[in-house]
Amino acid sequence: MRLENTYGVSDRFVEYPLRVLNGEIIAGELIKLQCKRYLDLFSRDDLYFDPDKAEKPIKFISKLKHWESSQHCGKPFILQDWQKFLIYAVYGWIRKDNDTRLIRQAYLQISRKNGKTSLAAALALYALIGDGEPGASVDIVAPSSAQSHIALTAAQNYGASINKHGILKYRNSDILFKHTNSRLKVLSSDSKYNDGFNTSTGIIDEFHAFRDNAIFNLITSSMGARKQPLLLLITTSGFDLYSHCKAYRDVCIEILKGLKTDDTILPLIYELDDDKEVEDENCWKKCCPSLDITVSKEYMREQLTKMKNMPSERVPILTKTFNVWCSSSSTWIPKESIEDATEDFDLAEVFNSCDVAQVTAGIDLAATYDLTTLSIMIRTNYGDYYFRTWCFLPESALNDAFNKELYRQWSREGHLILTSGNVTDYDYVLKQLLDINDKLPIQYIAYDSYNSSQFIINCTEHGLPVKPFGQSLGNFSRATKEFERLIGLGKIHIHNNPIVRWCFENATLKTDHNDNVKPIKSGKHKDGLNPAKIDCVISMLEALGIYLNDPHLNPSFEIL
Repeated sequence: MRLENTYGVSDRFVEYPLRVLNGEIIAGELIKLQCKRYLDLFSRDDLYFDPDKAEKPIKFISKLKHWESSQHCGKPFILQDWQKFLIYAVYGWIRKDNDTRLIRQAYLQISRKNGKTSLAAALALYALIGDGEPGASVDIVAPSSAQSHIALTAAQNYGASINKHGILKYRNSDILFKHTNSRLKVLSSDSKYNDGFNTSTGIIDEFHAFRDNAIFNLITSSMGARKQPLLLLITTSGFDLYSHCKAYRDVCIEILKGLKTDDTILPLIYELDDDKEVEDENCWKKCCPSLDITVSKEYMREQLTKMKNMPSERVPILTKTFNVWCSSSSTWIPKESIEDATEDFDLAEVFNSCDVAQVTAGIDLAATYDLTTLSIMIRTNYGDYYFRTWCFLPESALNDAFNKELYRQWSREGHLILTSGNVTDYDYVLKQLLDINDKLPIQYIAYDSYNSSQFIINCTEHGLPVKPFGQSLGNFSRATKEFERLIGLGKIHIHNNPIVRWCFENATLKTDHNDNVKPIKSGKHKDGLNPAKIDCVISMLEALGIYLNDPHLNPSFEIL
């Protein structure tokens, strides 16, 4: 049944929520709740809807012109229906007692490629120029300097559309509007805020990527002297289920469901009603309201296929393309895939069977009394990768370590090399390296520089080609994704060792907002200790990473 406009305003101000509620526009339950909440405001005696104030930002934004992509460059910024709904809801509702805006905070959660940063830049310019705030201070804060640069570029280029008479002055990190002595500045979360905030309109871009609520608190606390401040929180979903963004979203949902009351918050949460809807193209508009406009179904299909084929891409694609909050705590590579890649082989025979082969090594040195691992990798001329790992452990760990029963078993089976004392004797590792290097020409030995200075000095004195390998997500990401791709192609061969398989079972992925990934330990013991070990995984990825990063060893360096 079609719902009618009985609200005493022009159809354009209620068309979107009515079409959502009668099913003409596909939307999730949380958007439906917000549409109903918006329409319910028309029955309030303490509020009124001001069509002119609701329409003013839209008229302003229509004067801006796009500057990127051949499809839209030079064309006016035409807002989509869901974007107009956000603006109507934020700017249209006014309190009768003081004629100020009702909405003070708006939370927009939406999937990637729906134009949220462009919308943020346009609204920031409106707050600078069109909102009528003398001495306005418009602050856009992004989680990184790269993201803040994107926001600043967007604001500058949109501003150029209306700057024919020089009303705006551009500087390195801000834009000045001289007529009202107002300023728009763009910052990253790692900036130093020496001059503090005095925010009239604040925009936090990619809210999920902020490590804590420090920026949120700084901005909100600075708004006290403003008559009608506004904070826009714009984000995709994320993978930190304990973040301030996730907590804020959960409060928004409680408001939408009537469990909490706060009329000053506007939640617009475009997400699927069920994670299983990721597979249903008919549901994609719930998380991606710009589908078939700025985002194609073909792109969404490609992302879905990529997610299925590459486990390391699962969390980034679920959170950013399909806007699903999820944890990164699942096992990185399925146990079955590691088992299928496991076999018995002799490294020297593999090497001698190749016309050309590259040999690299990775070392993960234990800082105390636990596992130290050494991995050798051979990359054959036919594109296969062979890994063998040796594990070292001080004898005392057989009695003291949390995993002592496993270590005792593996020691009896000959998979552990025991060293005397209560810390690993690195001379055993050095001897193993020298024995291998006598048989195979190791081209690079990757190591973590932390706690390894004397060991590296000893290696260098023996002529071993050691090279530091940073332990950051960014440095591990390439090797992690490539290992995953290769194992899916059947190109990875892992020497039979139960410790290696155990380490892979313990490995989950940590992901940052730049889609960098690195294996980390999964889970924690109830007393706060983490008995899981992934040392074999780390040393194997170091060996692969040092190969991938060297153009002399890796002929496809430029395209990987």
